[in-house]
Amino acid sequence: MQSLQGRWELLPHNVLQQVLCLLPNTDARNFGLVCYNWRRASYTVKRIWRSAYVDFAQDCFENHRASLHKFDKFMSLRAVQHLTVHFNSHCEGCIESLYEIATACALVNGDGLKSFSLRPSNSGLQLATSEWSSCDTMQRLCRSLLSLICHSHQLRHLSLGLTDCFDGWQNKLLHHLQQHRCLKSLHLASLRSDPISSRVPFIDNRLLRCFRLTRLSLDLNQVSEELVASLARGGLLRHLSLFVHNDVTSSMPALAIRSWAALGEIGCEATVTLLHSPSAMQHFRSILPADLPLTRLRMYFCQRLPPTLFDFVCARHSHRLRCLRLVESMNDIGCCCRQTLPWSRGRPDPLMMIAWMCPRLEELAVYGYCVSAHTIVGLAALRGPELLKLEVPERCLYRDTGEGGDSAVGADPYGKVSHWLGYRWCPIPDSQLPGAMLDSDFPWPEEAYIESLLNDQDYDFNVGSSE
Repeated sequence: MQSLQGRWELLPHNVLQQVLCLLPNTDARNFGLVCYNWRRASYTVKRIWRSAYVDFAQDCFENHRASLHKFDKFMSLRAVQHLTVHFNSHCEGCIESLYEIATACALVNGDGLKSFSLRPSNSGLQLATSEWSSCDTMQRLCRSLLSLICHSHQLRHLSLGLTDCFDGWQNKLLHHLQQHRCLKSLHLASLRSDPISSRVPFIDNRLLRCFRLTRLSLDLNQVSEELVASLARGGLLRHLSLFVHNDVTSSMPALAIRSWAALGEIGCEATVTLLHSPSAMQHFRSILPADLPLTRLRMYFCQRLPPTLFDFVCARHSHRLRCLRLVESMNDIGCCCRQTLPWSRGRPDPLMMIAWMCPRLEELAVYGYCVSAHTIVGLAALRGPELLKLEVPERCLYRDTGEGGDSAVGADPYGKVSHWLGYRWCPIPDSQLPGAMLDSDFPWPEEAYIESLLNDQDYDFNVGSSE
């Protein structure tokens, strides 16, 4: 060994493998960055490659080729159990690379795959300019996913990344998944690339009943009385995420469901996300029925919130609600936000009412509505350290200098907020806001929320490994 002193890159593979077995996964992956010899050794230790995150977010063909080359090495180990693919939706080369990954995984490692997730940068996929080429690319991509599912006998988690480009293929995917029935976590909900005119596709609910699901994401239009009753009878569902688009009508079957209470009885928690849905707000009492086990409510770019909305939420869902997110565009006159939250005459500030009436509230985010410093201090004082996350942009805050206004909060309102919350708090500067929040004409409005919504669909490796 004296001849190897100071030449660590020349250590034998069996020694390097023993060292790798003693390291945590993160350090073991970084181990391969030292030199070529160490990288080769790291590829032989299957434990550290059970989860793979492939990133095609850059518009660079050379980077795609390099990533695919590394991916082929991972696949040759037959060790990858959890695969996540992050790609740029506006890059046609990324879509082609996604097809190659799905095909390679199906052929080489499909039998050992337990989770597969897509993380696109936007909901719509930018395919070839030619209509025929675009159709052919989409057909090949969907067929590769079908092949992957057919070969993945242990698949427990599937997320289509909220993209609406798989509309029309979802029933085929479910039909193939029925062959294995190992699925626990399924996310078929989508963001509409054209939320005003596009329609949510039909899903045969009978295909969902054979799974023992614990997590499920769907568009509200795809939910039926029979499906909810079946999920309640199964007794395993722990989280149901419903997405509401602008095509809500009073005749929708989902608005007449009477089995929501049964989901609450089995411990299921519901998240409702409204996206670009000003007309859907006319039916908010039907979308948020009293017996729905609502724990999280998120409203993105709904524009016209009814004045009675917050009264209704406090009256019907205060005992369960843990998260409330309100997001609107902030491109008003000047650099400050001018839009105020609606509330009924003679009623208290809606945010203060939510904080007071909802004892389990732990996350509150308000973007695009002006909020006084007095209100922020009051929220912090009411909820204290139990309010784990409070998000308000700096441009949405104002100081009320009138009588009975913000003079009581003193010269340092943020310090008072930090004191009550038990952690350092400050408003969010413009530099940290996505462009979609600052400009209502931004071409990709989903930039304001897609990352947060995709994080909800992340696979829990610990739960998955214990099943």
